[in-house]
Amino acid sequence: MSESKEYKLRLGESAKVRPGVFRSSNSIIYAGMISDTVYSIVITWSYGHNSMAYNLYVPKHHKEILTSKGRIQVESVSTEEIRFFYSED
Repeated sequence: MSESKEYKLRLGESAKVRPGVFRSSNSIIYAGMISDTVYSIVITWSYGHNSMAYNLYVPKHHKEILTSKGRIQVESVSTEEIRFFYSED
């Protein structure tokens, strides 16, 4: 597993967590809280001319999210921002 990098995203902001020159790139967008106990993040993936995006709805108490290319370790989440560490598997 690679080294973790810390990110802080405000509502609607995105971060490229896996830049891709000769491989797929991944970004994470903080989509906010849909209730007091659930928040949403958007994962985007692109490689060449192919792209996709999907929403994840996560309970606020859930601190680890596994994606196809990495692991998100959530430190804190609020209505305005999320702080997390991302590491590739």
